[in-house]
Amino acid sequence: RNSNDRPEVSFGIQALDELSARRLIGTLASLVPRNYVVMEVKSNLVKLDRETALARFAAPHYRRIACVMIGDPPPAWVRQVQADLLREKQEKAVHEWKVKLLERERKRLLIMAEKKVAKQRRQSEEEKNNKQNNDEQIDGNIEDDGEDDNEPPPKKPRKKTPSEGAAAEENSEDEDGGVAATG
Repeated sequence: RNSNDRPEVSFGIQALDELSARRLIGTLASLVPRNYVVMEVKSNLVKLDRETALARFAAPHYRRIACVMIGDPPPAWVRQVQADLLREKQEKAVHEWKVKLLERERKRLLIMAEKKVAKQRRQSEEEKNNKQNNDEQIDGNIEDDGEDDNEPPPKKPRKKTPSEGAAAEENSEDEDGGVAATG
């Protein structure tokens, strides 16, 4: 009773064990216009069973083809199938290779972006540290000198030459605002 063509089922669910779902699918398949392959070896080899299966697909939009193949396939067909399989395998390998390249490029760009962010962060921290150091130095200078850095340093008095000294004394003012002349 149990065969590879019709395996015995025991799912523990009555509807599935009685194959009522399979019968329902077989009935609905004849109503929906699609391509179907009926893979039942024994039923396809027995004329009465084959005619019964074909009767379900009697609508004009179905093209019924019965093909029984036994033995080794023709060499041309084998070459064609092998070529198709090789082409699919190569396409898959090329696709995987391209995905791998894109992933590598994405990782490389991500690493470059991370390095750029780290460099900017370091530069901003260095600027912040330099500013703090400058502020500390300025604060230290103010505490030491007691002077404001915004004021220019006081000018040193210039030494007068002997001729300038005599002329300055001649033009110097006295206490009441008059010009005192020496001489």
